[in-house]
Amino acid sequence: MTVEKSTGQEQINKNLPKEIKTVLGLSKYGKVQQTIYEKRKELKEKQYEALQGEKSKKEMDEKRESIRKTQQEIEDLENAEGSEREIKKLKGKLRTLEAEHNL
Repeated sequence: MTVEKSTGQEQINKNLPKEIKTVLGLSKYGKVQQTIYEKRKELKEKQYEALQGEKSKKEMDEKRESIRKTQQEIEDLENAEGSEREIKKLKGKLRTLEAEHNL
């Protein structure tokens, strides 16, 4: 109970329901909502990580394929006795691709 300053009469404290809620903490519904929010957030993070992993795997596969093609081109040129300049150029490209692949 509180005393109203202007009239001097006793009243029920208007802040009491808020104080009770604060003391009791979240309701069951509030706790469930909080848990659902956290689980959805975790799920979104895991989906994002999985997507990044798939992108990374795809990029690595593309780099491996590019390395394989370049190696095949070098072998073809060496077997056909292609120009040394072209072979050196492809070997340089191959080193670059391998360096990128190992990052």
